[in-house]
Amino acid sequence: MPEYDYEFLSCVPLDEETVGAGDFEGGLKETKRYKAVLEKMFPQSSEFKCSFVRRGMPHDFGTYHEVCIKYETNDPASREFAIFVADNLPETWEDSRVMNFDHPSRMNVEAAETLG
Repeated sequence: MPEYDYEFLSCVPLDEETVGAGDFEGGLKETKRYKAVLEKMFPQSSEFKCSFVRRGMPHDFGTYHEVCIKYETNDPASREFAIFVADNLPETWEDSRVMNFDHPSRMNVEAAETLG
């Protein structure tokens, strides 16, 4: 049975301001928006057994939310994709890059399909 872990990615792009920790509804809105940005920016997530999820975290001022990437811990490609995402986060809401991850194991599968 697969085991999963989470890499915390923040609640907004790196150079953007966040709503305060006490703004529950605002936090839900911004993490929903950020999750959608990440899903467009990293369209290969499911290929590497990863998914973007929103998680609530307790805080002195109430619950705040972050977007995480959930990855399969026993799969090296899944872990490496999660690290790739964490190393290439968008800086602003306007960042429209599409990031492609070329993992050696994926290239070997594509080569085998070509030869097969």
